[in-house]
Amino acid sequence: MRALQIVLALVLLNGVGLREVQAAPEEFSTRGQISFPAVRGFGTTKWVGAEPTLPVPASLQGANCPPSIVIYIHGFQNDAAGATMNFAQVETMLGRVGYPGPVYGFSWDSNPGVTQFPDAERSANMNGKVLAKLLKAIKASCPGIKIHIITHSLGARVALNALKCGGCTDSTHLIAAAVKNEVLEPGQEFGGSNMATNAGLMIAWHNDEDDILGGTFPGALGSGGSENGMLCLPRGVYQQNCTPKLIAGARPGGFSPNPNIGGVSQDAEDDHSGYIWSLPLFKCIRLYLR
Repeated sequence: MRALQIVLALVLLNGVGLREVQAAPEEFSTRGQISFPAVRGFGTTKWVGAEPTLPVPASLQGANCPPSIVIYIHGFQNDAAGATMNFAQVETMLGRVGYPGPVYGFSWDSNPGVTQFPDAERSANMNGKVLAKLLKAIKASCPGIKIHIITHSLGARVALNALKCGGCTDSTHLIAAAVKNEVLEPGQEFGGSNMATNAGLMIAWHNDEDDILGGTFPGALGSGGSENGMLCLPRGVYQQNCTPKLIAGARPGGFSPNPNIGGVSQDAEDDHSGYIWSLPLFKCIRLYLR
């Protein structure tokens, strides 16, 4: 059963494809700069060279500065092509719900192998530091710009580390976060008092019907929400059950709107990769992208 769950996770996490989108958004990328150990437990996940610094693109300098941007961060086991497809789909959905600003993707080495999730977690931590520097540089280049981050699955760890390292956003949306359900509570990994300040507003969009998180990551924030509910979350950090929105966005028969699940008739609320195809969910997120 465990092997079947791992195979299913790989198919679904990497299975979000490009259908209704026309072009992919601009990307920030650290691809190819992480060295993973050949065998888990032997060796160290590390940068190939020095920790990279991503340049601020021309689209975020001087007269080109927009009022706001969205940066989308993909999850576990996405290769470069899969990440680009995810970015394009998110840009399409944000366009459909009326978000007027540009969308950027953050592409990182998240694919050390389907059985090597801990190595991907270490890569996420390392990439969070790079993202923190980038967020600071964008804010310096475009004073007054509003930065919104949307993450999927393990992408949450990248964003949370960026905020922990002093990067600032105006809102952060963690969809199906593949981090432990207590990490935002006081004394825990990302429970510092500066988290809410740096995040501006944070919402963990969780879904306890998610088959992947329920099967391979019990106790995930993105499954049942925070361990103690809202009681122990920092001020400005919220959680919301998005299962009803996923169901509302289902195809006839209650099936996932994600067209790339290999012909499997999967219920919309079960599909870990189906969130970014849910128009009702993006309509909710759009309310906070000011």
